[in-house]
Order: sequence, then structure tokens, then C-alpha cells
Amino acid sequence: MKILLIHSFNIKDNKPEFNAVSYYRMNKPHEVLARLNPDFEIVHSLPNDVYPDDFLQTIDLVLFCREIDNSNGIIEVLNKLGIRFGLDLDDYWILPEDHLLYEHYKETNKPQLIIDSIKAAHFVICTTEILAGKIKEHNKEVYVIENGIDTDDQVWQNNHINSKRIRYGFTQGTTHLPDVMSIHKDVQSALYDADFNRNCQIVLTGWNAIRSEESVYIGYERMLTDNLKTMLPVEREYCLRLVKYKFPSGISKPYRRVGALPVYEFAKVYDEMDILVSPLIANDFNSCKSELKMMEAGHKGCAVMCHNVNPYSSLMTKHNSFDLTWGNFYEWSKYILSNPNIVKDTAAQLTLDTKRFSLNLITDKRKQLYERFKN
Repeated sequence: MKILLIHSFNIKDNKPEFNAVSYYRMNKPHEVLARLNPDFEIVHSLPNDVYPDDFLQTIDLVLFCREIDNSNGIIEVLNKLGIRFGLDLDDYWILPEDHLLYEHYKETNKPQLIIDSIKAAHFVICTTEILAGKIKEHNKEVYVIENGIDTDDQVWQNNHINSKRIRYGFTQGTTHLPDVMSIHKDVQSALYDADFNRNCQIVLTGWNAIRSEESVYIGYERMLTDNLKTMLPVEREYCLRLVKYKFPSGISKPYRRVGALPVYEFAKVYDEMDILVSPLIANDFNSCKSELKMMEAGHKGCAVMCHNVNPYSSLMTKHNSFDLTWGNFYEWSKYILSNPNIVKDTAAQLTLDTKRFSLNLITDKRKQLYERFKN
């Protein structure tokens, strides 16, 4: 069975470079699909590519990611040739006003473009039942195929690096500023606490700021560390190097930057943290996200601290996570310092609870769906 995947990615040295969405929803699921089912052939293509009819006639099924760019008339061509096509959607299309992309979505009429794509598709795949409920208002052929981890990939093995400090990791992308803001005062309070400062560490991952250019990560750093004042006067030299956009290792410091990694190496950031901190404001948009951060942490042997809101609520228990709805970051940090063994116990339970999100287990659901809709 030959499947054409149409989604956005970059080309470097004649090889595709995938972003996080393409990695989780296009590349990895189909890489595992082909690995487990050698009779499947996967072809990647860009949204603005033009496809000759004789090429399309070799395709059994087409899958678009997030939206269908019909500027080249691909919808009409596929329908004319009798080739069925689906849409994979991992986010809600109505953004809150404080979202980084809100104005862009408004200016480009993105929500309507996504709705039109949903209506045009023969079927839609999404990540959770909550998002499926939104999609069903426009297309009844909706199927939930969860995000998953390729557990055969070495980078997703538990390669934990030990530290004398308890390390709290922040892995947020650029669109999570309101979520980080919701707990930043509590993080500052923890860093100002002498016990936390001596025995713990805040790890900010994804750092890609360049001097003289604006970056959300500079904002994250300033919020979490109170403009680095939480480390003064003891770590003055270290702070000066940070201000000058140097990249000191910071392994033994109470705050540390970790640089951005290519998507295929991203999982390595979990090797140098003990607890993933993933705050999430309760709103309609966030509720349609997936449990991906908990899955990532669980497969890497880390604990999680997050709010008990959708989409985390369906997976969270008092045994596999630290609930920011029940206690704030500073309160939890004090408790964890007094009960350090709870970190390993919580991480171990999360690992057990997220095993079902292995792509080796999820992929058969995708295979059956494709065989149902193939040309």
C-alpha cells in the first residue's frame, strides 16, 4: 500500500528536516508503520508540490497534516481520480487571545481554512476524544490515533544521567508563555529559598536566543529566575556570562540553559532532568491538546509536575505526577526535598502508565484505518 504524506518540512542536503508536528504525526508513525508492515510504502511531499496524474494513480491513500492547501487544486484532482484522502489534526483551530499565533490566525483566516479542510477530507485523524468532539461538528468520520513514542529508537530509551541536584525541566515551546507565567512567581520563590538553591536546579531547554534578537526563551529565563537575581550575589560571574549570551555549562548551578536540539535528538533533554514541569492553563484550546508531555517523560524515566486539567486529567493520578492544582511549585519543591525518594517512585509509576503509548502498540490501529479507506 502506497501512502502520500503531504505536510510542511524543510529540505537540507537533499534530506527532509521535520518539525515537531511532522515528527510526531507524519514521520514517526509512518516510519513505524512501514517497519512493522513492509508492504507499506511511504512518500513525503510538500503542500505546494504539483503531482502528475500518472504519479497520483500509483497512490492508494493521501494524508494531509493540519490543513489542506488547495491552491494547486489538489482536492479536485484527488476527487476526480477517486483517491481518498484524510487530514491529521493535532490542535484546536480556535486560539485564545493571549496565544502567540492568535493575530496570525486571525489575519490569515486560518480557523476557516482548517474547518474547510476538515469538511473536504474523507476522514480525519486526531489525538484525543476531546478534539474529536470538536471535529465531529464538521465531519463525522473522525478517528482517534494517539500520539506515540517510537520505543525502538535509542534516543527514547531511559538514558538518565545522575546528578546531586533534583532537576526540574522546562521544555515548553514558544507558544506556552501564558502557561509558564501561571507558575513563574512560585518558581522564583523556590529559587530564592536557600535549600532549593543549594540542592535543586531549574533546567530551561530549547534555548535558541541570539544576542540582540528577541526570543521567548529570554522571557522564560527572566520570569523563572527573576532576571537572574535569584542567583545573586553568589553566582555573579555565572550570571554575567549568561547576560553576555555565553553558554556556560551550569551543571552545578541552580539554573541552567540547555540549547535547542534537532527533533530527532530532542528526547536527550530528559536525560538531564528528574521532573518535567508542564503547567497548563485550563481553557478550550489547551483541553484539545494531547498527553504528549506526560508520555515523553514517562518513556524517559522522569516524573511530571503539571496541572490537573485536560488533557492531562485522563492520565494523571496521585501516584504518577505532582499536581499543580493541589499545590504550587514552591510547596511541592519543599515537600520533594523532604521526601526525595518520591521522585523515583512517581517516575516509575508514570513509566508504567505510559507504556501503552508505544507506537509498536498503536500502529495497528492506523494500519486498519488506512486499509479501510485505501483507493
